[in-house]
Amino acid sequence: MELKGKKVVIVGLAKTGWDVANFLLEKGVDIYVTEEKKDFEVIEKAEKLKKIGIKVELGFHSEKFLEKADIVIPSPGVSPESLPIKWAIGKKVPLISEIELSYLFSPSKKIIAITGTNGKTTTTSLCGFLFKNACLPYVICGNIGNTFIGEIKKIKNNTWIILEVSSFQLEYIDKFKPYIGVLLNITPDHLDRYPSMEEYINAKFNLFKNQTEKDWAVLNYKDFYCREIASKIKGEKEEIGRAASTKVSVSGRGIITAGVTFKFKDQNSFLPTR
Repeated sequence: MELKGKKVVIVGLAKTGWDVANFLLEKGVDIYVTEEKKDFEVIEKAEKLKKIGIKVELGFHSEKFLEKADIVIPSPGVSPESLPIKWAIGKKVPLISEIELSYLFSPSKKIIAITGTNGKTTTTSLCGFLFKNACLPYVICGNIGNTFIGEIKKIKNNTWIILEVSSFQLEYIDKFKPYIGVLLNITPDHLDRYPSMEEYINAKFNLFKNQTEKDWAVLNYKDFYCREIASKIKGEKEEIGRAASTKVSVSGRGIITAGVTFKFKDQNSFLPTR
């Protein structure tokens, strides 16, 4: 993705907006950051960004600030009803999420992305524990606290990216896809943001929409909405809960779960095999 010389507007100056701005600084991008809040923490961050040549507006969003933008990158918490989002859609300016940007620049596409209404953080942490004990190179990032874009410099071609993702983060993706996507469950949530349960489910499904037959999906078979989504998935599926019991173990030959062995080819990679 060529960004040099382009005007990129970042919406929001919390953790995600801050990390995106600092990443883009090295890409020769004309960076603008717009943030509705104007508290002490935000003002402090804004002053630091201004000192390194980034334009910032605080306390409101303005159309003038957005003029001639080539790309708009909203932080996950930004409402789809906010002015920058509506402006970008109306002007047909590309909207991309932080995980989309990270995916495009990541040297590794070996991504295990975990989502669900509940249990994301616990499952992501457990996955990291398994990789650590298997002595495989990995990073944990995403909704768990540290951003994907903030970890880019640590990621090598052989690094496994264990990514916790929320529905908000999946809203503005185009090419992003995990090699292994995990959907734990879906229960009514965030209905103040989504006009219907169907919209919320569609946001979760975005995790799988770009997968191919070479990718994997792990789903909770006992969850009604997971079963509904399973029928639309192109890649290989492992539906946890079909068997009487599910065991997870890790050894020198691989990670074994729900009847699937993710077998190590070497210390840097593994492949799912039945």
